[in-house]
Amino acid sequence: GLRASAVGNHEFDGGFADGVSVRASADFNVTLGGRPGHQSLSAFYSTQDGTDLSTLGDILLPTPDPGAVSTKNRRYYFAYGFDQYLYRSRDNPDEGCGLFGNLGVSDGNPNGLRWSMYFGVGGTGLIRHGSRDRWGVGYYYDGISDYVKETLPIEDEQGVEVFYDFALAPWFSLGADLQ
Repeated sequence: GLRASAVGNHEFDGGFADGVSVRASADFNVTLGGRPGHQSLSAFYSTQDGTDLSTLGDILLPTPDPGAVSTKNRRYYFAYGFDQYLYRSRDNPDEGCGLFGNLGVSDGNPNGLRWSMYFGVGGTGLIRHGSRDRWGVGYYYDGISDYVKETLPIEDEQGVEVFYDFALAPWFSLGADLQ
């Protein structure tokens, strides 16, 4: 309910003192070769303070002296994503397989990732025709910020995932996942 004390109260004074973050995205339905898919663009920008990774030097994280590192107050991230059916059953539109992926890039400071991407293939109902089984194979690669790699013993990361979910009932599935 309303509080009488809220009248004349300036609760938003200093509301953006810690920074402002803005995210925008656009999603598009795309049909290629008569098969449905989606593509998207997204952007993120923030003025919120973050650790300036270029000033880390030989400081071990976390440092007991918060003043030992400086901050940076701007960051950005852009990404492109897609999913596209390669095959779709005429009898059951929920059954099919397709490609999916995403590619993103950031400033690399204060963001710990400079860029990242993943892509794969997945589907529903192809191994046991007509079932709700889900399956997929994917690959990812994360490009760590050079500032982080100079400070910590860390390298870019990559990996693969393979999964299969058996739909044993509409309300129960059993899955296997290898990463």
